[in-house]
Amino acid sequence: MEELEKLQKLQGMIDMLLQIRPKDENLNIGLILEAMDCIIVEVFGVYSKFCNKIAKVLVRIYEVGGKMEANIGLQVLQKASIQVEEISLFFDLCKDIGVLNASQCPKIDRISPEDIQDLERIINGASSKKGCGFVGNDEDNNKAIVVRDCSSTAMVSQQEESENGLMTVITQQWEVFDDDHVIVGAKGMDNVSNNGAKDIIGTTTNPFEESYSIVPYVPVHHHQALPDLISW
Repeated sequence: MEELEKLQKLQGMIDMLLQIRPKDENLNIGLILEAMDCIIVEVFGVYSKFCNKIAKVLVRIYEVGGKMEANIGLQVLQKASIQVEEISLFFDLCKDIGVLNASQCPKIDRISPEDIQDLERIINGASSKKGCGFVGNDEDNNKAIVVRDCSSTAMVSQQEESENGLMTVITQQWEVFDDDHVIVGAKGMDNVSNNGAKDIIGTTTNPFEESYSIVPYVPVHHHQALPDLISW
């Protein structure tokens, strides 16, 4: 937005420079010709600066696609297309009265109609709200994330298809899976499904239970006499 305001100020400066001209075309004395010679240089310099800036601003507008920026940019381009004609007439006038720089001035760059049409497409093709979702053109719908309120809970989903045909789905809703509840038994693990059926999914060794078979376990309540080491 700040760059667009600078462009409008440059256009206002061009308008003021174009108003500087002799009231009578017959006043082609040396002092007036030198003054108009400087005006020609200023007009061409300001317009060249404007053309360099508008090219960068248009690239940003095309990337962002903001409707407000596109509206202001369209007004700037429409005024620029009119100013080009005014500058050409101003240079012709300076050539007629004998200004040296007017005859040496290069060709003025004109505004491309394609640039104006691109901005008009951004303004007319901007996404509009309809109902509870956002509706854009067909090309944008293939790229953007579609947001819509299907129930009391809003769901945001994005699906992306990979090259191997698999689909990735991102959702905020909980997905319930039939997770297996595992019960650890004495010798292994048994699978108990949600319907109560018991299926053995595999037997694993309990390391703590197997260690009992290696080291004999002596209950605490059994009393064992200690050896008499003092009498030795």
